[in-house]
Amino acid sequence: MITNSGEIRRVNIYRRFVKDFDSTLGFWLDAQSIAPSHLFRRLDSNGGVFYQVVAPFIHRVGMLPEKLLQFQNDVIIDFSKKADYIIVGDCNHMNGLIAPYDEENTNYIFKIEIQEGNKNLFDFWRENANTDHYSNKQVEYKQFVKPK
Repeated sequence: MITNSGEIRRVNIYRRFVKDFDSTLGFWLDAQSIAPSHLFRRLDSNGGVFYQVVAPFIHRVGMLPEKLLQFQNDVIIDFSKKADYIIVGDCNHMNGLIAPYDEENTNYIFKIEIQEGNKNLFDFWRENANTDHYSNKQVEYKQFVKPK
């Protein structure tokens, strides 16, 4: 991994080939149950900002550690919780580059503001522009439990 300034962090990648996988799991689920992807905040050569999706082909679903994902036929029917934040790793710093992979130990948190009723993002911003919406918010961080 490389920061915007060229610092390098080497990570081990455990390579697996598609031919090594011998089965697939097909199912349907409500698209709203998919957790939003974490992002990297990057700078281009002119100083402009763009965002890069972290692991764009991995889709996560919010679950409590003690629960199992419930299927009925080929449809996932039960989700324990919704994701209400993402990690936006600032790639100017090594900690920001690592943040999406170490979300239990980062401050690079972007809280998602849920809109009620007919409001949308623009209505919310006009009513609450340039005010702190994070400090008094409770964020329920994801929990990662190692298998026994």
